Amino acid sequence: NETAMPYSDNTYVSAIGLLYDGVLRDVKKNRNALQPIFEAITNAFEAIRIKERLLNYTGEINIKINASETTTEKPEFHSLSVSDNGIGFNEEEFERFNTYKDYNKGFHNLGTGRLQFTYFFDNTVINSTFQEGDKYFEREFIVSKNKKFLDNNAIVFHKYCKEVLQKPTGTTVTFNTLLEPSDMYNSMTDEFLKDIILERYMHFLCHYRKNLPIIDIEYYVQSKLISKTTIRKADVPNIDKTELIQLPYSKLSIDGKSIQKSERKEEFTIDAYKIQQEKLDKNKLSLVSKGEIIEKSPITLNNLAEGDNIIGFKYLFLVSSEYINSRDTHMRGDLLIPSRDTFANKRNLFASEEIILEDIQEGVDTTIDKLYPEIKEVKQKHIANLDSLKKMFLINEDTANKVNISINDDEKKILEKIYEAEAKKIASVDANIKKSFDSLNALDTTTPLYSENLQREVEE
Repeated sequence: NETAMPYSDNTYVSAIGLLYDGVLRDVKKNRNALQPIFEAITNAFEAIRIKERLLNYTGEINIKINASETTTEKPEFHSLSVSDNGIGFNEEEFERFNTYKDYNKGFHNLGTGRLQFTYFFDNTVINSTFQEGDKYFEREFIVSKNKKFLDNNAIVFHKYCKEVLQKPTGTTVTFNTLLEPSDMYNSMTDEFLKDIILERYMHFLCHYRKNLPIIDIEYYVQSKLISKTTIRKADVPNIDKTELIQLPYSKLSIDGKSIQKSERKEEFTIDAYKIQQEKLDKNKLSLVSKGEIIEKSPITLNNLAEGDNIIGFKYLFLVSSEYINSRDTHMRGDLLIPSRDTFANKRNLFASEEIILEDIQEGVDTTIDKLYPEIKEVKQKHIANLDSLKKMFLINEDTANKVNISINDDEKKILEKIYEAEAKKIASVDANIKKSFDSLNALDTTTPLYSENLQREVEE
């Protein structure tokens, strides 16, 4: 255990067995400035899902953006709060929150989301009401990496936990004062955040569309409500098609020289969305971890170019699996899924059996072609266009096959890649010719082995 129980009022939750100075150096600040907000929203969804298992009710999430007036026309971000009517921070949930890398956490969390709070905000105040038995309690605590916190080897200050009269359970997370100026936050309005949430949580929202939580977003300037928006079912597209595929695990051969398929398999779900082109800026394929779309997916959409549209529609493909969830890291979204080369060369980083990225890519590509014959037709046109370029410019087939050509590459980009590969090949051949001439010139004509050495060089 990282912490000791029980939690007293007005005390720092000091860590046992680790130093937060070191932890904060080891766990990097997320590249996405909105990651703390995503952590809070994800936690709100999870708290609602836990409560839904216990009773039938409608989940609610309310997000308030608070800005301050400035001497310029543009307001400045002040704070943001995310409120939910979920299970609340009972003793079990609070203990988990205070345990770093708790692998027993639900939804595959490792307890590092709270560290992201400290990287972006001076302090985060969390107020929560929860039920224990037939009694109700209110808890408030603060998350920060201010000097007073770190001096106590803590990032959490437990303000109080007290019994209260019966009231709805839930949690409000309030982020106060950015540590660094951010145009992203200063530009944030209710509509801006709505669009980002819809993109980020598309998979989650679509899967839970039937009992979608009520999600309200309010934008305030100087405590005055300026605008308000709601994420509704109508904002969330229906899944057009779903396909389940079984992908095999791979393992190294006994001699460690090759990768072999295992009999073990894992189920992957491919959810396909057919969306009007004005509502989706580009065709996209993403992996999904724990209900969230991975921003930088390690596999790509090879079936369609980003800008292609088919009779006014574009396509979104989301790939999810318990395997993907289990390979997420404490930097949420950074997946530890090996490619064929990394699995063979760095096997100590991985389990004895893994699903290889190339196998996921191939399985997804094949399934998309099967789901949408019209997409396969467009893909064939791209291939035919490449073949015509090869014939027109007498491009060597072997060279073309070795070049990494994306379906998004236009003709100019394809030719640039091929000519670059050809130039490298010519340079390599010329370098070897020069090496051979140097070897010939270096032969000693006076040695008894001259004729033998000359013959070897000539053959080379």
